[in-house]
Amino acid sequence: MREDMIRRILYITLLALTISTARAQISSHIENKASLNPAYRGSFSGYFDFENLPEPLKPTRVKFTLEVLDKIEPGRRDIDWNLKLQYVDNAVRINSDTLFTWPGPHKPGDRYSNYIEFVPLMSGAWDITLEHLGAKGHISFQWCIDCDGELKYLGQRSLSKGYCTPIRTMFFESDSIFINQFPDSRGRKPFDYGLTIKPIPQIGDTFSIFYHFIANYDISENYKMMLEVYNMDVVSLPEKLVGPIPKNSKIAFELKLVPRAVSDALNVMLSISDCSISNKEHPKSQLVPCTFIFSDDGSLKYVNDIRLGDPRHASLPQSFPKKIESKERKSVFYIKSE
Repeated sequence: MREDMIRRILYITLLALTISTARAQISSHIENKASLNPAYRGSFSGYFDFENLPEPLKPTRVKFTLEVLDKIEPGRRDIDWNLKLQYVDNAVRINSDTLFTWPGPHKPGDRYSNYIEFVPLMSGAWDITLEHLGAKGHISFQWCIDCDGELKYLGQRSLSKGYCTPIRTMFFESDSIFINQFPDSRGRKPFDYGLTIKPIPQIGDTFSIFYHFIANYDISENYKMMLEVYNMDVVSLPEKLVGPIPKNSKIAFELKLVPRAVSDALNVMLSISDCSISNKEHPKSQLVPCTFIFSDDGSLKYVNDIRLGDPRHASLPQSFPKKIESKERKSVFYIKSE
């Protein structure tokens, strides 16, 4: 009897600690105190107050408040301070202004407040930073939403390690999905691109991927464009491309597919290589992948243009066959050959 009571008390204590820890990872008030290190100390500190917590594809409204510190950089006391939001634009959409002006003059203790409104578009850990342009100083916050749309963390940047899924997938709810290229790779590959997927894929039904490309440099007629399709039937292919592609030229084409019922990730890989480039000025190759994972009812569960890695088996549909014949699993097509 006594041992049962002790076990019950321990269980309640552990449960309370777990709940307390989980709540500590999500805060609607986030303070960014000034750094004690002079090398990183800016002219202000500040905090964020969330009117509502981040949710997939839902607007989140945040009030930020800045306060002038006791020491201001020389020459910046009497001028306007320009502030800019820094963020990853294919993971979050900003509905508010991204540039703010804090009118001068400034003295210690002065405050400035305004609002940010953003919409989470992708799972994973992401942050928004309000940066003081042309000077030291910034405040920031970070959030993590998992692949199933649950908020796991909201707090200061860099404190969310270990709380977030490494798998990044697009959230969707309408009749189409738009996937944009990550900002850090734009202008560095043969093409900048975007993908539009519609209607929302369903096992056994036809859907389309619309590719949109802009050439980042003059591409000779010797480039190749190859399409690899895994675990899907190809209904129609784009017309084959011919000739060179001048810089800033736009290319668009459509690929129609039917997803198969298989307990595996379904992939479309478009690879591009410019075989004429002999110097290191421009990258020779580029990969544009698109990965799909479906639920047991045949509806789309996850999608993204980056490799999902090794999906957890719990994420794969369990009612479908584990695999199909390897020769039928993959199809290869050339949209443009040398």
